[in-house]
Amino acid sequence: MNKYEKIANKGKVFAFVLYPFFLSIVSTATVLLGGFFWGIITYGFSYTIERYKEIYVNSILYYYILVFAIFFSVMSIFMWHNNYKRKSNK
Repeated sequence: MNKYEKIANKGKVFAFVLYPFFLSIVSTATVLLGGFFWGIITYGFSYTIERYKEIYVNSILYYYILVFAIFFSVMSIFMWHNNYKRKSNK
């Protein structure tokens, strides 16, 4: 494998694995924290805490969504790594 192929493979790792993974984490954190602070400013701290607890802690749906997102991310990384190993063994 020449040096340009190595650079291209590193770019593929960043573009197709790391960048979407970190972008999803950052966007989720931005939405959750932004909504939390907006709720504190608009409705007050105790009401916002009650609503967040009711929505995110007591709802089992969000746990399933979180597990699915983690599973999908791990499978994407595993499939990319397996494909990378297969190509480098040729």
